[in-house]
Amino acid sequence: ILKHHASSSSNNDGAEWWLQTRPEGVDIHYDKDETLAETFGPGSFPYVSTVTYMTSGGGPPTLVFDRCYANNDDVDAIKRVWMSHPRAGKYLAFDGRFLHGAPSIFSESGGSERVTFLVNIWK
Repeated sequence: ILKHHASSSSNNDGAEWWLQTRPEGVDIHYDKDETLAETFGPGSFPYVSTVTYMTSGGGPPTLVFDRCYANNDDVDAIKRVWMSHPRAGKYLAFDGRFLHGAPSIFSESGGSERVTFLVNIWK
């Protein structure tokens, strides 16, 4: 995943990854450098965020909004939302600055756990 998204001219690209198993959804959030955010507030975001679904039909879809974090209250309305339903092997990549999540309200009744492999690409 890193090789696919990394800049061919940069040796400074890196990736963080984790496997997530959830019986329910994931709150709407921004991916960010958590250590910097604790000290200075959000401001350092991945270049690309990715989701690879390990299971089908488990849990809610991933929603990605065309909204980046802003340090003020003067923000534009959300104009687009992308929805990706879990299907084993399906791969989703999006601008790492975008607001996203998998709200429980969209869970299928009787669905199984939502298992995802997540990778953030950093520059």
